[in-house]
Amino acid sequence: MKTKILLLIFLFFLIFSRTLYPEKQNIRFEKLSCEDGLSQSNVFSIIQDRKGFMWFATEDGINKYDAYSFTIYKNNTNNINSLSDNWVNRIYEDSSGYLWIGTDSKGLDKFD
Repeated sequence: MKTKILLLIFLFFLIFSRTLYPEKQNIRFEKLSCEDGLSQSNVFSIIQDRKGFMWFATEDGINKYDAYSFTIYKNNTNNINSLSDNWVNRIYEDSSGYLWIGTDSKGLDKFD
């Protein structure tokens, strides 16, 4: 009987030891700045969309990062389909994959 209890205790610790003492994860941080192509150093909101792109809301438009380079979206007064304001406070992705862009003074934009 004592052997069975010891065996059960041993099996318990063997099974749950990974849960109690998880393996260390290698977390790596990478700094992105204007030298890397970011349009502005003041970033107010960051999201990662469902495709893996990183989006940054800045005082100078929205910046999409694909792990290699930035694509910058800004207001173009000659294009009614462009970003309504360059000062962007928030970015949000909805369940359909649309990005909602909250600007400082021109309201809300939907990015398709």
